[in-house]
Amino acid sequence: MRMRMSLLVGIFLLGSASVWAGGIGDRTDGCPKNLEKEALEVVSTDILDWAELHSAYSRYIPCDDGAIAEGFSDIVVRTLAYRWATLGKLGSIARKDPAFLRFVYRHIDATTDPPDLQRIRDNLKKPGCPRSSGKVCRGIELAVTQALEEM
Repeated sequence: MRMRMSLLVGIFLLGSASVWAGGIGDRTDGCPKNLEKEALEVVSTDILDWAELHSAYSRYIPCDDGAIAEGFSDIVVRTLAYRWATLGKLGSIARKDPAFLRFVYRHIDATTDPPDLQRIRDNLKKPGCPRSSGKVCRGIELAVTQALEEM
């Protein structure tokens, strides 16, 4: 009986600790309302290049959830779909900030327009991937394939 009670108390405490610890890194803790409002405005505008996106990423990464995350996804996918010639710039930023490249891959997702994802796939074939961006292109191709499969 005593062992059973100890086990139940242990499970309760472990569960409570997990719930408590899970809240420490939640997005809402790191994203104050004023920053969240700014981020929503920024991801609703037309970010035109990778440098602008990197700047927004650097400032608003604590808010990367919900509508803000969907806005980032839309920007990433549209940039890859319609500004393919700028891929070299993404590569140069990613060499300095590898976490940004992971952010880009993460935002090639099933919340975006399938025709835009297909256009990225077409860009990978023709005009193709610049030689200097081979690793970046493989990551993009993997993310696009996964996003299309999830749809």
